[in-house]
Amino acid sequence: GSNNHLLFITYSPKHIDVFDLNKFKFVAHSTLPTDNYIRYHCFISKAGNDLTTGTRINENKKKNEMVLVCWKTGLTIEYYEDSNFFVISKLRVCSTIRLFYAYAHVCVNDVILFFGGFGGADVAVLNAVHIYSMIEKQWIKFEYTLPTPLYGCVGLLSEDKKYFHILGGRSDENKVVSRHIKTKVDDWMQERTEKEKQWLAEENEKIEIEQIKGVAQALQINELNKVGLIFFVFD
Repeated sequence: GSNNHLLFITYSPKHIDVFDLNKFKFVAHSTLPTDNYIRYHCFISKAGNDLTTGTRINENKKKNEMVLVCWKTGLTIEYYEDSNFFVISKLRVCSTIRLFYAYAHVCVNDVILFFGGFGGADVAVLNAVHIYSMIEKQWIKFEYTLPTPLYGCVGLLSEDKKYFHILGGRSDENKVVSRHIKTKVDDWMQERTEKEKQWLAEENEKIEIEQIKGVAQALQINELNKVGLIFFVFD
C-alpha cells in the first residue's frame, strides 16, 4: 500500500483479499477471472527493482499494481486504495509454460524469471527457464536451462541484485532435493541467442493463430445470438 500497510493474499480456488495491517481490518475481496485453481503460483509486485512480493504504488492515485501467473492464467491486478476497487486484466501466458505451475520466480528490473515448473503426473517437470517482460509484454524461453528438472523451489535475489538463488524443491522423480543453485543475473539479461529468436518467432505465430481463432469464435457466438433472437421474435 501507499504506506506499506496493505497485505494482499491470493488463495485457492480463485480469490484475492486485502487486509489493512494498521487497522487490523479486512478491507476488500475479489474473485479472480480464471478457470484454474490458483495455487503454488507467481504473485509479485509490478515494481522495477523492488523484489519483495507486494505492490508498486502510483502516489497520485494510490494504485497498487501486481502480476499473477498460474498455469494458463495470467493476470495484471490493479487495486485503488481510496475506493477499494480492483481492475483485473488478462495477461497471455506463453505456450511452453501454460501447462505448469509451482515454479520458482523472481522479479528484477521489470522482468519476471520463472525457473522450472510442475505440470502434473501426466505432463512433466520442467528444467526450462522463462522470462516475462512487464514493459514489452513479451515472453522468452531461454536456450539455457536448469541442471535438472525442478519444481516447488524458491527463487531469491541477492541483496546486491547480482545473483539469483534457487533453493530446494522436488525433482522429476518427486523426490525432495536439498539443492542451492546460484546464477548471475547478468547471464540472463544478455542479447537473445538465435535459438531464442526462433522460439519467439514461432510463439508470435501461435499468438496470431490464437487471435484469429478468438475472432472466429466471437463471430460464431454473434451469429448464434442473432439466430436465437430470430427464433424468439417468431415465437
